[in-house]
Amino acid sequence: MEAGRRNRLFSLEAPAQVVAGAHGTPDWPVQDIVWASMDAVGGSAEGLIDQAIYRIGMNFRTDVKSTWRLGLMGTKRKFRILNPPQDPDGHRRDLMITVQETL
Repeated sequence: MEAGRRNRLFSLEAPAQVVAGAHGTPDWPVQDIVWASMDAVGGSAEGLIDQAIYRIGMNFRTDVKSTWRLGLMGTKRKFRILNPPQDPDGHRRDLMITVQETL
């Protein structure tokens, strides 16, 4: 993947334990901020609302879990990870993550 395509800044957020008295609202502390590419790959119909599916590409790392989410910096947009992150060619250079935007 070309480094110049990684032109969007994302936060990597991991779920934390719910704090007592927080009414069950999960906390999502930021684990890191990374440059990544973002390509639309499709969508799904959830009721009457179409939710787009994207492929996010970033530098390889081993800590990203499928329970995490991504946030597009400078916006309120959040994306849940649909599948375990993949190393597309096995060379530990790139990490590809399929995500769906949350409403």
